[in-house]
Amino acid sequence: TVGCSLSDTWLNTRSGELGSLADLLGTAQYGDTLRAVGGEPLSGGTTVSTAGVTIDLDGRTGDPGSPFLTVTAADVTLTNAVLDGGGSGDPAVLVTTGGHNFTLSDSEVKGWADCVEVAASVTSFKMSGNWIHNNADAGLQVNSGVALGGVVTVEGNLFKDNGGDGIRNDGTLSPLPAERNSWGSAGGPTGSGGDGAGAAVDYTPYTFAELHLD
Repeated sequence: TVGCSLSDTWLNTRSGELGSLADLLGTAQYGDTLRAVGGEPLSGGTTVSTAGVTIDLDGRTGDPGSPFLTVTAADVTLTNAVLDGGGSGDPAVLVTTGGHNFTLSDSEVKGWADCVEVAASVTSFKMSGNWIHNNADAGLQVNSGVALGGVVTVEGNLFKDNGGDGIRNDGTLSPLPAERNSWGSAGGPTGSGGDGAGAAVDYTPYTFAELHLD
């Protein structure tokens, strides 16, 4: 067992090893799942340079610490997260060189600059089943000059009440496929109160969903 605070305890579900996320990433193998098992909030600021790992917050809240994750390896999945930036000026997830085929799924992301910023050209990218709201800028930001190749899937997400567009695509892939997402308005991103989509985004057909929490 690697020493770590109770709130930052993670489990490698294959090996049974306990430790901080950074420590477990150092010993993880392709295909491993690293699951949060301690208290919350979970500390951010981790760089994922191990390919093929799934990071499962199991419904727990992750706090800022620069981006919560910086992804520099291929085939990384982040799932079941509640990422609360608390007004952070960083993105929740920064995908940079080497971060091919990153997946964000079944998560809530709020209070950051962007939910995901893609800062380097990568092959394949996926976002599905996420609630992305109340971020200062975009839900998904693809930076200028970035080329998204391979399979690009952005669907089943709810973008709402973000300061900028739900999706802003300044990259070279045009249009970016973003069908079957909800935008906080029955009229889609261009409807009254819709979260907005940049010109280089294919958002039709769109859906309409609202979350009501007690």
